[in-house]
Amino acid sequence: KIKIFESNYEIKNLDKLNRKSKYLIFSGIGEPSSFRDILKKNNIKIVKEIIYPDHHDYKKKDLENIFNEAKKNDAKIKAF
Repeated sequence: KIKIFESNYEIKNLDKLNRKSKYLIFSGIGEPSSFRDILKKNNIKIVKEIIYPDHHDYKKKDLENIFNEAKKNDAKIKAF
């Protein structure tokens, strides 16, 4: 008899995201698809997604990779 919990994400600062811009998103959460789905639902143009393991310990090389991929894709970076 296990209690199952479900949660939903909500973007509180959606007005700060420009829907005309391209975004690279990255996450280190257990289930990153919900993050991506809420952005897509709000018409945020995602050109690249980088997924790290849950509770990832970001290293300098990870950040360099994120910035390089964003530059290569002419995209802004958003992480949540």
